[in-house]
Amino acid sequence: MKTAKIISLVAFISNACLAVYSVFQYLEVRSTFKALDISVFPYPLIFSLVFSIGSIIYYFYLKSKEKQGKNIKSALLVSFVLLIVPILTIILVSAFTYTNSLYEQLGVIPEDEEQIEDEYADWNTYRNEEFGIEFKYPKGWVLSASKEKESLIILENQNNVSQRIEFLKSSGPPPEIMDMEIVGTEDVMVDDLYTKREFFRHKIEYKYHLRVFIVEENLFYYTDFDENNLNELPIIYDKILSTIKFID
Repeated sequence: MKTAKIISLVAFISNACLAVYSVFQYLEVRSTFKALDISVFPYPLIFSLVFSIGSIIYYFYLKSKEKQGKNIKSALLVSFVLLIVPILTIILVSAFTYTNSLYEQLGVIPEDEEQIEDEYADWNTYRNEEFGIEFKYPKGWVLSASKEKESLIILENQNNVSQRIEFLKSSGPPPEIMDMEIVGTEDVMVDDLYTKREFFRHKIEYKYHLRVFIVEENLFYYTDFDENNLNELPIIYDKILSTIKFID
C-alpha cells in the first residue's frame, strides 16, 4: 500500500506538469485557430487534468484505507496505470519531436514531405536580382510591378481578382493598418531567417491582413482579403512563403 501511495503521488506530479505544458500549447494553438474562426478542443489538457485529479484523489483514498487498516489488492496496478500513461505520452511526443529534428539535420525528407515537394512541381519560379529574392507561385497567378512604387511586386490570381499578394522592399516600419487588431502571431523561418507571421482582423468588418517582415532583407510580404478568401488565401500565402529564397 505504501508503494502504491508513492506511485500515485508521483503520478499526480507528472500529470500536473503535463497539464501546465498543455495549457501553454493550447493557448498558442488557440490564438492561431481563433483568428480563422476554427474551434479547437483542448484534448491533451483535459486528458492530463483528468489523470492529475484522479491521481491525487486516489492517493488520499489509499491514505484513508491505510488508516482503516484495509488493504486494496489492485492499489499498485491502478497507481502504476496513473503514472505510466503520462510518461508514455511524453516519450511519444519527445520521440516524434526528435525524429523531425533528426530528419532536418540529416536532410532526410519523410514521405509526406516528398508529396509536398511534388505539389510545387508545376509552379512557376520568379527571380528578381534587384529585390534579391526568388520564389515559386501557382499557375494562374501573374506578376506585375506597381506603377506607383518601384519597390513593390504584385502577385495576383487571374481566376480570382480578389486574391492578391504583395512584396514590398522597405526598411521603414510596417505599413499602418487602420482599425485592425492582431489576433495571431507565429514564429516562422524564411530561408534560414527567423521572423514572425502576424495575422490581423478588422474590428468591425470581415476583413483580414497577413504579413511577414524579414528585417535582414528589408522585405514585407503581405496580403489583404475578406471572409470569402479566408479558407483558401492563407494557405496559398503560406505555401509561397515556404518557397522564398534570398539571393546575393
